[in-house]
Amino acid sequence: MQILHIADLHFGRLLYGRSLMDDQRHFVRQSLLPALDAYKPDALLIAGDLYDRQIASVDAIHLFDELIDALCERSIPAVIISGNHDSPDRIAVGKSLLARHGIHIITELKDAFTPVEIGNIQIFPLPYFENAQMRDFLGDETLRGAGACMRAAVEKMEKAFDSAKKHVLVTHCFAAGASTSDSESRLFVGGAGESNDGLMQLRRFHTEHIWGEYKLKNNQMVAECLCEGCRYIDSKEHIHNFQNYIVNEDKQTETGVCDCGETHTRPHTHVFGDYTYNKDADCEKNGTMTAVCTGKSCGVTDTVNDPNHKATGHNFSDWKSNGDAKLFANGTETRLCHCGYSETREKARSAIIIVIFDAIVNYINNLFK
Repeated sequence: MQILHIADLHFGRLLYGRSLMDDQRHFVRQSLLPALDAYKPDALLIAGDLYDRQIASVDAIHLFDELIDALCERSIPAVIISGNHDSPDRIAVGKSLLARHGIHIITELKDAFTPVEIGNIQIFPLPYFENAQMRDFLGDETLRGAGACMRAAVEKMEKAFDSAKKHVLVTHCFAAGASTSDSESRLFVGGAGESNDGLMQLRRFHTEHIWGEYKLKNNQMVAECLCEGCRYIDSKEHIHNFQNYIVNEDKQTETGVCDCGETHTRPHTHVFGDYTYNKDADCEKNGTMTAVCTGKSCGVTDTVNDPNHKATGHNFSDWKSNGDAKLFANGTETRLCHCGYSETREKARSAIIIVIFDAIVNYINNLFK
């Protein structure tokens, strides 16, 4: 959001007997309104002293009316408070009607503790007040000095803080250590008093906070300011950070958990680790190697051929007779590989058996001739 802040317009001011109305018209028409058109702020804040006198001149009233009309025409909300130069009752004329058009004129303490909400910002409009007025309003006669009154006002405002929103204070006071100028009447500066420790309390509205650790609360990230005496709370959108994905039983999806307890399921892609040789290469088969998916609780494996472990081929022993040769038939012999595989082939009868057999056959044939 963009907020344009101005203050101390002092419409109708006379400076050393010379009217500043022409200069003030030039400021409104040639500076302020063009700035509103260029920057298009979300709101305009006017922090007091609209007029230079409690009974303002007709020209000054007309210029303020021109400014209000320009704001309404541009649909720019405004929060306006009375200053020590203003007459609260006079500038508040028509405030209920103007409020319906987004122009909020705050001149009474009773309205200062109900924030004007614009977007995600709470604006607390605190008009100029005398210390006695604050004591009466809060019902605390122990409040002495502008600082104590300001501090008590801020503490009351804090009770209306919405932790999900930003907070802005608009006020009109004289800060201790500040210097006056020729445009400020000494009488009113003295009447306003100096707000010293009270403004130290107010610094939380406009200085940089030192945030503690953001913690999840009601689906938002919330942190407290660590500055002494500051109870400001900041919140921001919680963005899910899913971690520790665990593979589901289907081995096709995996689920992660955010700190908030929300879960997220996505497709699981197997990512296999280092492959290990299975020591299964033998005489006829190439070896294989296996890797396990690195996904948590996945356990799926992938087995592929190991190019470094090829089939070795059989390594047979010498042929050995099986002792099954017959008088009228050849025998067999076998050889073995260390893997258990064997080969058997026919083995011819011995030459002696064949010679004897042939001799007997010839002898018998000769007997019958």
